[in-house]
This record gives sequence, C-alpha cells and structure tokens, in this order.
Amino acid sequence: MKETSRKSPVRITTGFSREILFFVSFYLFLWLVIDSRFIYYGNGIISDCPVFFSGWTFFRETAFQPGGFVIYISGFLSEFLYYAWTGALVITALALCLYETTKAIINKTGARRFQGLAYVLPILVLILYSRYTHHITLIMAVLAALVFTYLYLDFRFAGKAKSFLLFLFMSIVLYMLAAAAYFVFAALCVIYELFFGRRWLMCALYLLSAAAIAYSEGVIFFNVSIIEAFSDLLAFSWKIVIRRNPRWEETLVLLYILCFFVPAVAILLGILRVFIKKEVFFTGRPSKSILKRFLATAFLFLLAGGAVFYSYDGETRGFLAVNYYAWHSEWDKLLKASRSCWSDFYVMHAVNRALYHTGRLATDMFAFPQHPGAMSFEEEVRAPSFKWKRFDTHMEFGALNLAEMDLTRCLELNGRRPMILQDLALIKMAKGDLDSARVYLGALSQTIFYSGWAKRYLAQLESDPNFVGDERIRYLRQNMLKKDPVVFESYHYDEMLEGLLEANKHNRMAFEYLMAWYLLNGQVDKIASNIGRLNDFNYMRIPRLYEEALLLYKGGGKTEVDLQGWEISAESAKRFNDFIEIYNRYSYDKYRAAKELWGSYGYSFLFYRFFSNYRQKKPNEQI
Repeated sequence: MKETSRKSPVRITTGFSREILFFVSFYLFLWLVIDSRFIYYGNGIISDCPVFFSGWTFFRETAFQPGGFVIYISGFLSEFLYYAWTGALVITALALCLYETTKAIINKTGARRFQGLAYVLPILVLILYSRYTHHITLIMAVLAALVFTYLYLDFRFAGKAKSFLLFLFMSIVLYMLAAAAYFVFAALCVIYELFFGRRWLMCALYLLSAAAIAYSEGVIFFNVSIIEAFSDLLAFSWKIVIRRNPRWEETLVLLYILCFFVPAVAILLGILRVFIKKEVFFTGRPSKSILKRFLATAFLFLLAGGAVFYSYDGETRGFLAVNYYAWHSEWDKLLKASRSCWSDFYVMHAVNRALYHTGRLATDMFAFPQHPGAMSFEEEVRAPSFKWKRFDTHMEFGALNLAEMDLTRCLELNGRRPMILQDLALIKMAKGDLDSARVYLGALSQTIFYSGWAKRYLAQLESDPNFVGDERIRYLRQNMLKKDPVVFESYHYDEMLEGLLEANKHNRMAFEYLMAWYLLNGQVDKIASNIGRLNDFNYMRIPRLYEEALLLYKGGGKTEVDLQGWEISAESAKRFNDFIEIYNRYSYDKYRAAKELWGSYGYSFLFYRFFSNYRQKKPNEQI
C-alpha cells in the first residue's frame, strides 16, 4: 500500500499529463484540420456511414441481429459528425476509450512498463481519419471486445468452472452486440489463460466454444451466412474488403492492425514473460528523470505527427470539401477548395455550378480545367456513384424525373441518407405526390438534424398543400421539364437543356449550361443561333466567352450572324485579332504559338478551341 502511494505522484506527472496533452492535441487536429462535416456529407463517397433514426421500429430492425447494437450506436454517434467540433469530440472519445482499455488490459498482464503501447490504437484512429475514411462501426466493435476482455480479466474466477461459465455468458452477449469482433475478445481470453493463467485445457475449451457460439448464434439462431457469422465487423469482412479506392490496400492493413494489435501485444508479452523471469522487467517504476520523460513525450508526438503527415490525404479532403460546399451553396469556398483536386470530373462539374451561381460561368469558365464529360457525366454513366454526383444539378435545372431516378438509385446503393430523403421529399411535393412526400418527411422527422425541417413541411402539407407560399417548391415547378427521356443513357445533354428552355424560356441556368456545352464541344454555330436568347435575361452585354465564339464563327467565313440588337465589344474584337495574328505567325509550330499565347489567352475559349492538347492543367490561381 505504501509502495503504491510512493508511485502515484510519479505516475501522475509522467502519464496523466502526457495523456492530457496528447488527446487535447488529438481533438484540436480533428476539429480544426480534418473537419468531420466533410465526412458526414460525403455519404455518396464514403461508404461506411451507418444511418440513425429515432423510434422503436428502427431500433428493432437494427439492434436485433449480430452486431446490430454496435451498428445502432455507431449510427447515432456518426450523426454528430454534422458539426466539426462534436464530430472531433466523438472520435477523440472513442480513441481515448481504446487507449484506456488497452492500457488496462496490459496492466492486467502485469506488464506496466509497456503501457506506452496503448497509444498505438489512438494513432491508428488518427491515421484513418487523416485519410478521410469513417470506420466507426469497426472501431466500436473492437472497443466492445476490449471492454469485455477487461471485464473478464477483472471478474475472472480462480475456479475453472466458474471462469468458463463467465466466458460463455460474456461470449453470448458480446456476439450479439459486436458480431464477429467477438473473436478479438475470445483470442485475448485464450492468450491470457495460456501465458498468464497457465490453464492450457481452458484454452482449448475457449477456442471450441468461440467457434460454436458464432455458428449457433449467427448461423442457426439468426440465419446469417457462415461467412458473415465469422467475419462481420472485422477487417476481413467482405463488406469491407470489396471496397476499392487508390489507397485502399493501405487502409485495409490499418484496419487489420486495429483489430489484432492488442492480441498481438498480449502474445508478445506472454512470450517475454516465459523467457524473461525478472519481474522488474515488467513492473519497473516509471523514470523520475525529467529528460527521459520529455524524450518519451517527444517520441510519442513525433510518431503520431509522422504517421499523420504520411497518411494525410489533402486531395480527398478537397474533394469532400467541394461536395460539402456544394450542398450548402457556399460557392466561393467551393472554388477555393477545388484547387487541390481539380482533375476530378465531379469537381469540374461542381466548379461549373459554382461559377454559374456566382455569375461567372460565361466569363471565367476556362479559368478552370474543363471537359465535356464532366458537365454531363455521360462518360461516367456506369460508375456506381455517378448518380450521387449529378442529381442536385438536375434538380436545379428542373429535370425532376431524372433527379428522382438518380436519387432512387442512390437510396438503393447508400441507404436512407437524410440528404437523399430531403431531396426526394422536395421532388414529390413539387410534383404533387403528397402521399409519397409524407413518407419521406416522416422518415426525416426521426433524424436528429433534419427533423425540424421535416416537421415544418409536414405542417405545411396540412395548412398549404399547394405550397403557394413556398419559394423553393415554386422554383422547381416553374422550371420542371415537361417531357423526360425514359432512360438517362438515351438522351443527349443539349436536348435536355433545350427542353428545359422550351418549358421555361427564363431558365437562366439551363441557358448558360447549354451555351457552356456548346463551347466545350466547339459548336460555335450553335452559340450564334442561340445568341438571341440573351434577350430573355438581364444581361448588360454579350458575355466574353460568347463573344469569342461569335468572332471565331464569323472569322471562319460563315454567314453573317444576326446579333438581334447585341454588339460585340471593341476590346473582344481586338483581342481576337491579336490572337489570330500570333497564331498565324506560328502556324508551323503550335507549341511555340501556345507558349506565347498562354500568358494573355490561356483561360479563353480561343485557347481552349485551338490548343486542346495544351489547355490548362491547373486552375488559374488569380481568378
């Protein structure tokens, strides 16, 4: 007792202060750098995002299956990623729990000198979130297994029969809570009995019992497949292994380490205890040297910092940030975020939305990388997530049937995400399908952060079912496409946009996208034939990019263009003539021509049209 009292001050100054410093830094990094909001709104991109709804029905459907309770709690906690500070708090709390349970298990083996290994799991969590992955269900399952392991070691009986009964009871409960992650608990119990309890017969009995419990409880009682019964909520589950991205193999290795690190440490400590008899090797007192304590803390932060530096995925962060800012119509922030991931088709698509909403699509479009396929997504039509990336644009256009088709497919692929349900409800209300709208609004009313919005619209369904006073519904109805193609693959993008303009000639977004489409495909004749549509809008002059296309059309010896009262500016005419003069000067060497023209014309339609192989590789940093 006296010895414990002597150790306590040293333990507090060396351990507790280091823990506080580490986890405060952990939280600040997640809050200020990672920003969990990007993960929350990345549901169409990040696949492992469990959903959560309040009410008994959802709880019953989710919790009453192997691992269901962990999935239910993970969905609840995932909702708090909605805010950056609450998301960081949840992830930090989980990492802290992993640390404390790992440290407690190591202490139960008597190897207090090795407590520092408990920092490995929090660092792994930090790495995973630095890569913008969200494996909270797996983290929760491993945490449940570690908590049950500590409880077993704490309540373990001296008698073998009582210990076995305790193991059986805890196994049955844990398998129900965490599915196959239960095997982490079973493995740790076997390792402890083998190396520290020296009860070898119990080890064999525990191994047989673990397999029998998974089979009987999973396959027989809950009727799941034998593969799922022995792999769900572990790193080698098919639900995790089938996912693919450019760095997925590295992430999979991290998940394996997360699952099996503590059992590996337990085996190592057990082997060391067999071959090293000196008890002081395991239970030696912490150093009182200030230098050693400082070096240990510095090493911990260097290890964590180096791991995060190596794993931090700035490109994915930019991609998710673009997605988040598009959801929230923060267009200037979207344009800034796009610079770290400019080559992705979805980012190009989102950038064009941002340029339209900031009034710059017809002037600054070529200041950013462009591709016709990025505007229509026709070239990505078979990609699993392409529908998630375009339905919001279709909604803004007024192509509600196409948007609804995309959203329905997203619902099948990604589950009942609040963002999907919200847009489906809006579409149904705009189309007058109020019964279906009530279904989606009813589901949304059981979410945490969308319930207020859903309840307001449910009340409005009763007081104003025609939505006369709702600006958003009026906008959707006003721009609604009167005739949609049967399937997406069968329609031409320009035909859809022309159909939208036939439905509402004042649909400015459809007009500017149609003109942008013609620019991207070099159809200057179509620009000329549609220039009269400017009269349907409040333009002060012909937008610069349209002027360049018109000048190119006229310069090609085509029929004189009827500008219907509009005039091409003298400045644009001079720029065009200067461009053609320089181009003709180097007609024998396009590379030299492109090099000279780039400085003044690199972000013009003229440069895009003449130098498709030399067009910009990065966005203009000055725009």
